[in-house]
Order: sequence, then structure tokens, then C-alpha cells
Amino acid sequence: MKGDAFEDTLVGFRRWAGRSQQELCGVLEADAAELGLLFGLMPGHLRIESPSQLVSGHLTHLLLDVYPRNVTVLDGEGTADTVPALRDLTAYLAGTGAITAEAAQVLRRELDEIEPRFASAVMRSEERRVGKECRSR
Repeated sequence: MKGDAFEDTLVGFRRWAGRSQQELCGVLEADAAELGLLFGLMPGHLRIESPSQLVSGHLTHLLLDVYPRNVTVLDGEGTADTVPALRDLTAYLAGTGAITAEAAQVLRRELDEIEPRFASAVMRSEERRVGKECRSR
């Protein structure tokens, strides 16, 4: 079942984050909530069966295309936990050997490129969605 690998990863992430000596980029509960949301989007939109299958391009598509069209946020603060959660997920996946150090570096670089554009991409999408609703009334 596709959801099992995502659920197992979330359980393992929580356990790892609670015991890890590594400082998290985000806050554990916020990370877990955001990862749960993102994991719900990944199988259908990225066509992967496990977070360990993330490769270059997936995060860009997820955060700049899929997330803005599927997640409603009220302001830029609604996106504040997303990139840190993915940074912490990347550290977890690399730390547990689910992905290689090289794959983790690629994902970290991709997040570096996405981060400055992410909140505005989500807010632009939300403005378009609200504008359509107002025009249709």
C-alpha cells in the first residue's frame, strides 16, 4: 500500500527528531504536521511510493506547482514551516541511510533555490483563487 511508506517515514522521523543530536531547522510538531500534509500530496502528484524516492526536480514541482494549487493559506506565515520541515526530512533520510549524502545535498540545494520564491508562489495562487471566487459570485 502506497501510504505505508509515508506513514512509516513520519513515525521514524518523529522518533529520530526526538532523539537526534542534530538541531532541527523547524519545530518537531510543526515539521510532523507539514510533512503529513506534503506526504499526502506526493504519491499522486510526484508518482513516488516513498519519500526516499525524492530526486532533483520533485521538490520544485511539489512546492511551486502542486502545493500552491492544493493548499490554502491565509498569509505568508502559513508557509513558514514547509521548507524547514523538508530540510529536516532530508537530514533524517540521509541520517538513516534512506538516501545517499549526495542525494541529500541535491535536495538541500533545490530547497535553497525554492525557498525565496515559495511563499510568494503560494500567495499568488491564493490571490488568483480568491479572485476567481469573487468574479463567479
